[in-house]
Amino acid sequence: MKIVHDIIGVNWIWLFLLLPIFSGCEKESTTNTDIKPRPVISYKTTLPIETITIADQPFIIELASNNQTRQKGLMSRKSLEKNRGMLFLFRKEGDLSFHMNNCLIDIDIAFIKATGEITTIHEMKKPLPGKPSLLYDTKAKSKYALELAAGTFARLK
Repeated sequence: MKIVHDIIGVNWIWLFLLLPIFSGCEKESTTNTDIKPRPVISYKTTLPIETITIADQPFIIELASNNQTRQKGLMSRKSLEKNRGMLFLFRKEGDLSFHMNNCLIDIDIAFIKATGEITTIHEMKKPLPGKPSLLYDTKAKSKYALELAAGTFARLK
């Protein structure tokens, strides 16, 4: 009986010595299972992100919904992946006009009515050095503007 007690006593000592190690592993693996997958973004953004479907293809879209985020838009971006973009949200329909100041890449833009109807699509070109930026206007009052990588609307038809 004493031998069994000594073995159990030794096992309890090992258990108390190893418990912190095992409990640390348990906490780490539990934490890892709680992490939800998020879209991978090649640039930092603090804007809300949504996934939308255009012509049966998913696009990860940043939402610009206030004056500050709409004014900054995609300025200073060095690239824009083919399934990424930005949706500009306005409070009401109106005559919208966009420029390419401080834009480093060409971008497609679609102006969209509140009903979801596309009113105008432009292929916006980055300004040439020393040249003024062009303005790209909507042909009809629009509530949204969707910017995607250059050539996307032509590719999607």
